[in-house]
Amino acid sequence: MTIAGETQDPTQDSTQERRERTEDREERTEVAAEAAEQRHDVVARITDRSLHVAEDVIYAITGLLLVGGALVVAVHAAYKFATSVSDGVIPAVESSVSSLLIVFILVELLSAVRTIINERQLVAEPFLVVGILAAIKEMVSLSTFRLHDQSVTDAMVTVGGLAGVVIGLTIAILVLRRSRLAEEASEETSTPE
Repeated sequence: MTIAGETQDPTQDSTQERRERTEDREERTEVAAEAAEQRHDVVARITDRSLHVAEDVIYAITGLLLVGGALVVAVHAAYKFATSVSDGVIPAVESSVSSLLIVFILVELLSAVRTIINERQLVAEPFLVVGILAAIKEMVSLSTFRLHDQSVTDAMVTVGGLAGVVIGLTIAILVLRRSRLAEEASEETSTPE
């Protein structure tokens, strides 16, 4: 039905209707995409938080095992020292020193776990210190207590190799510390006060 003086173009109505349907469809698509993005954000936050909690629990268990291991080794070292003194001081001291160096290694690993929990990143320095302690433990044990088990030449080569490991790890620690200090200095100069 047309009103007098107006002409109705059927193609104009259908084009207008198509535009409105297209705009309506686009609007629904945008709303659906925003809702999906919000659901994804919620799922991502929950998953991230859950994984952080699981990570903290695993690190806590690891820390407790390291504490327990260090205590057991320390008590065992004291017991072994007390019971072996009657067989001679040197074997008792050898056993105690070896065990106490293991306690130091466990405590340093505990420090590494604590640093990982606090800083939320893996830090290499504590593990380098553990490597130094392990090499020193072998050097002390070999040069003082097991020297009679092998030739002097073999012992000197082994001690020299271990000394090289200690020097290499120490250099690695120094490089890490210098790079961290340089990084901190560049952050201080780049942030305005």
